[in-house]
Amino acid sequence: MKGWLLLFVVGTATASFPCYYDVTSATKASKAATGTSHEIFGGTLSMRDDGSGRCAAYGTDITPLFVQATAVTNDILRVKIADPNDLGRWQVPHLFPDGVPTYGESADSFAFSYTASPFTFSVSRADGSDSVALFNTSISSSAADFGFLPLVFEDQYIEVSTSMMSSPTVYGLGEVEYPFALYTDATDYVQWTSDPWDMGVRPGVNLYGDYPLYVEMRKNAQGRAHGVFVANSNAKRFSFAPAGEALSIRLTGGVLDLFFFMGPTGDDVVKQYLQVVGNPILPPYWALGYHQSGLGQSNELMLNNILDEIVSNNLTCDVIWSDIDYMLDNKDFTFSLSFTAKFATDYIAQLNSLNMVWVPILDHCIPIDKTNYEPYTLGIEKDVFVKDIFGDNFYANLWAGDCYIPDFSHPNTLSWWVQLLKTFYEDAPFSGIWIDMDEPSNICSGSCQYLPTGTYNFPPFNPLTTSDWYLFNHTVSLDSPTYLSLMYNTHNMYGYFESTVTHDALVEMFPGKRPFVLTRSSSFGTGTQSFHWLGDNDSSFSSLKASVPGTLSFQLFGIPFVGPDICGFNTDATAELCTRWFELGAFYPFARNHNSDAKGSPQYPWTFGQETLDIFKTVFEARYKLLPFFYTLAFQTTQGGMMWRPLSFQYPTDGNTYSIDTQALIGDALLLSPVLEEAVEQVTAYLPSQDRWYDFWTLGEETRNGWVVLDAPLEVIPVHIRGGSIIPLQRSASTSAAARLTPFTIIVAQSAQNTANGEFSGVSLDVDGLYSFITFNLAGNVLTSTIEHGGYIPSKQTAIESVVILGAKSATSVQVNGASYSNFSLDTEKQVLTISGLSLTVTTPFMVKWN
Repeated sequence: MKGWLLLFVVGTATASFPCYYDVTSATKASKAATGTSHEIFGGTLSMRDDGSGRCAAYGTDITPLFVQATAVTNDILRVKIADPNDLGRWQVPHLFPDGVPTYGESADSFAFSYTASPFTFSVSRADGSDSVALFNTSISSSAADFGFLPLVFEDQYIEVSTSMMSSPTVYGLGEVEYPFALYTDATDYVQWTSDPWDMGVRPGVNLYGDYPLYVEMRKNAQGRAHGVFVANSNAKRFSFAPAGEALSIRLTGGVLDLFFFMGPTGDDVVKQYLQVVGNPILPPYWALGYHQSGLGQSNELMLNNILDEIVSNNLTCDVIWSDIDYMLDNKDFTFSLSFTAKFATDYIAQLNSLNMVWVPILDHCIPIDKTNYEPYTLGIEKDVFVKDIFGDNFYANLWAGDCYIPDFSHPNTLSWWVQLLKTFYEDAPFSGIWIDMDEPSNICSGSCQYLPTGTYNFPPFNPLTTSDWYLFNHTVSLDSPTYLSLMYNTHNMYGYFESTVTHDALVEMFPGKRPFVLTRSSSFGTGTQSFHWLGDNDSSFSSLKASVPGTLSFQLFGIPFVGPDICGFNTDATAELCTRWFELGAFYPFARNHNSDAKGSPQYPWTFGQETLDIFKTVFEARYKLLPFFYTLAFQTTQGGMMWRPLSFQYPTDGNTYSIDTQALIGDALLLSPVLEEAVEQVTAYLPSQDRWYDFWTLGEETRNGWVVLDAPLEVIPVHIRGGSIIPLQRSASTSAAARLTPFTIIVAQSAQNTANGEFSGVSLDVDGLYSFITFNLAGNVLTSTIEHGGYIPSKQTAIESVVILGAKSATSVQVNGASYSNFSLDTEKQVLTISGLSLTVTTPFMVKWN
């Protein structure tokens, strides 16, 4: 039986309810074939009604139901409840894009148990290491008094509730601007992709993404973590009871499809979640550089001035972006009078000659222009637009005026999109595509031609917590049919579908090249196709601070290559704010400066004078030196890793780390402690005592640990290297392409045990499956490298010019590959040993030893 555990208990729930389901028949588990997921419980549920008239809260209760518990892997349990008489009921179509994972030979880490009358179920750890079940629908009377129900299944309302530990530590449930450790005291979280319009990005407002995943960490269980994912794309609300003692999950349709990830570490939970929704894709190497963007910088004079400033100031930069003002009247695939097709061709050629690239924006709504406007005429020919309830093309309105909304779930949209992109590329050879407003956003609320009606636009349960808002606010009417289903079911996936089609179009256009798609709206699985930025933030210290938990949350959601608009999109940035934001921005996975000239003043690196410009140079030159490290992390995300990590994932038994979201780890090697408040020149930071820490800028050891106060004058962002880490660096250069050709330096930060390890992934710039994977290991005073996989050998530069050992108290002699070596120096004050002038390569094993 492979060690799985199924318990059957006859009993009653803690609270009593007027309506409940009983198990009327059940199937017993059978032994699974090797390597396959298998059912461990199946049962039929029938509704019981006490006749009080208190049932059917939001419609008629569906009976019977079928419940199935499946061991997907030894660490992933799936519990699915559906209507057996409605097999066509909407379900998300895109789980397991990488294939169903292998079920292993080891014992399952979960235990599934249930009561038959009334039906409740719980999920626990099989070894009993958690005293409280991870998920338990037998809820308390106080949770019931708060309005929670164990299980409801109606046509437009599904609810399941679970008891929780008091004041739990919970991460996830996006996209929302909140602390990384979520508020759990009587707090609601809504999943409904939305452009907040006049409200803007504000705490608690449901934003652009749909991520019904939460990760819970338990201090009293040795820091073990588990995750719960609701595979449902309908509008939904997660509600915590007072003190977080219970959680209610309320859906407006679909089926109840729950995945339980047993961890036991936070990193494990993320890997298990990605086995279900798909691993992220690897960005092109240039995407790790600095990106300069702005609404209002899309005319010839301004773009030329921007490039002149970048070149004359010798700034690091890889990408110039253009917002909608490059278009004629805001129409996709057109050029304005101040950004002509000829200028685009010449300007992009100039960028390419400098090893830089151009990325334009595209909005989703196609203007209704019958005068030889190919996106419209070809769209009509291929019938790619969303329909309204009368079967006509749905009438919306956006920046270009009246428009039709493409149905990117329709199979015809790919060929239509490819043809448009190919024609556009002939004049403007872009290197990536930025898709915006894909919630999908609409100036009208519902159709611009008629008022929304019916239960899809006004469902019996409105999960939105803003009383005067409805699901159709500034989007498509939810009774509009798409190729796969009604918009009521597919709305949250619109950004996913547009990302997928855009990704696939770029793959078709540029075979073998890594596609780059940036999307504002996203949902679970979108990271398999595209990347994300955090949306229309403000030029404020509160938005700067919010960018840390925002970036951390998307590491959980499966889009690790993410970042905010540096310096803020709306309103004016001050010199101090922008300087601090550049400092942190140099360490985001995705580093783009973007703002709106209509809602704020320019905020280029040179806007605020020489001091800010010099600080920008310092921090972004550091980023470009770190590009091998960043790209190694990006490669690891394609196998379930994260680029940024919360301290709690690295130190799960240290309760001090659980709520820290003003600091972040890059991988497991660098710790950021940025200044996030105005007029502050010191930072209170936490340096866990389990490790040694070294100042990234000076390389000297920081001898303090725990809560410490770090000096942070305007020109300094505190960054520390974790002892036990090995980091590959290259020299900085004006572009990532130039930096990639420079020799390596290997930074070795010794742990208290004089050990360290690290990795380097040399990945082909093309999608050809070629890569090299090198590990570095320090044991005692011996540093070695091992070629774990050598499929890719860069033709230009693999030389290692120096090795730098941190925490070296003495060094009387050095050997390189067994031969005595004299070109070394020891800084006895900082305890830094530098071995220079080496003739090693990263693709050949080496050994460095010192005495």
